[in-house]
Amino acid sequence: MTRTPIPTRLIPDYELYELCQVLANEQYQPTAIHVLYFLLQPIIQHSVQRAEDIGPALRRAHGDSIQVMTFGEVPTLAQLDSEKKEVVEKVWGVAMLWTYEPENSGSRGRFWISSETRIVPASSSSSTHASEKDDGHWQPDNQSIHLLQTMCDTFFRPFLAKQQRNGSPSSIFFHGTNQCWTPTLATSGRKTYDGLCTKAARVVSLVGGSAEEVVCPKGFRIRPLQEKDIQIVIDSNKIKFPPEYVRSRQYLSVAIVNSETDELASWAMTHADCALHTASSYRRLGLGSLVVSELADVVRTHLAANALTSGLLRNGTFRMHAECEAYNSVTMQWFCGLGYEKVVDNTWVMIEFQ
Repeated sequence: MTRTPIPTRLIPDYELYELCQVLANEQYQPTAIHVLYFLLQPIIQHSVQRAEDIGPALRRAHGDSIQVMTFGEVPTLAQLDSEKKEVVEKVWGVAMLWTYEPENSGSRGRFWISSETRIVPASSSSSTHASEKDDGHWQPDNQSIHLLQTMCDTFFRPFLAKQQRNGSPSSIFFHGTNQCWTPTLATSGRKTYDGLCTKAARVVSLVGGSAEEVVCPKGFRIRPLQEKDIQIVIDSNKIKFPPEYVRSRQYLSVAIVNSETDELASWAMTHADCALHTASSYRRLGLGSLVVSELADVVRTHLAANALTSGLLRNGTFRMHAECEAYNSVTMQWFCGLGYEKVVDNTWVMIEFQ
């Protein structure tokens, strides 16, 4: 049986903002969080004010090798606003690849396919397609699998072939991928790592002040992470990122410190695996929940202050999201107690392509 070829398109700089607008549409949230916020973070990190400057900011944040490609027919904003069923259910996707240069440790990738909106985790009731809920389990249809295979053949493999000429390994580490795609990826290469996770999200208003005032207990105060904190953050983190990466995350960070000694008590950063952490001598004081609340307000402030990000979040809200290993049900329950709701069963999976 001959399959209809899926159109692919490498996205130029001047179309990145329009792609962000489509991904931010409520039809595709919260499943598209990981690709949308990947594109938004360089905008606020580098105070980008013009749509044509998003591409340079993206390369500044992730290196010159980064590429963004769409697969299938991407709907327009006008089509999405019409809320026609055939538009909402049309299958298309987006993928981004880049090389993590500091350690020459291979390529990184994120992708999303629009049919993921049909998946509802077992503990969640929030979805555009809630009527299609099936206890959190959904097997990709043939059209979706064909689209992912097209990503592998027309984007992932050619990108790796080019990077291998520069000495990079023949693998891609996919960040935050929905678990439903792992079997298809594994048929295109060899799975060498599969870190199952659960993602939760909370809707936060973009307008007005902080939804809740964060008041530290006596003897503590709030500040951003500073240069002197970087090594402590690295030593406390499960994944030992290079200092320059942690330094690049400081602009979206929160720390609660001892008022007298300025010692780090609890802290969190955004992006990748810079985890929420509370020092052992300061646990069970409720500091972690204060850090999470304050970090949401820091992100809200940055998104609201930037004309580009506030403009594309048209319904006046954004989703603050967090994830943890799938086995760590205690932490997920803790986040749910803070108003978060489980939205995606995802994974951080490494595929070595043949």
